[in-house]
Amino acid sequence: MTQQKKFRVITLCVFGMGTALLLKMLVERAFKELGYEAEVITTNLTSIGGLVASGQVDFIAAQEDLASELSKFHVPLLLVKNFTDVEGVKQQIKKILSISN
Repeated sequence: MTQQKKFRVITLCVFGMGTALLLKMLVERAFKELGYEAEVITTNLTSIGGLVASGQVDFIAAQEDLASELSKFHVPLLLVKNFTDVEGVKQQIKKILSISN
């Protein structure tokens, strides 16, 4: 029996508080519904660089309007516009992982 990878996801917003926590709940639900385990932590925009530099980040989840600031990290981005759209996040995860439905 092969152990499935546990994904490490960073959710963030400018201050690392309210929006990052909403994203965390959304991303945890999306991964769970897809049958994947994910460790999801929250941070702010100024701290993300150190976390990415550790090399232990599989995805970054953030609001769409932060995409240009996050693209420099070369980590797959889950960009969210609607914080209730779990299906949209699942589709992004599937696309990144090249999973066909």
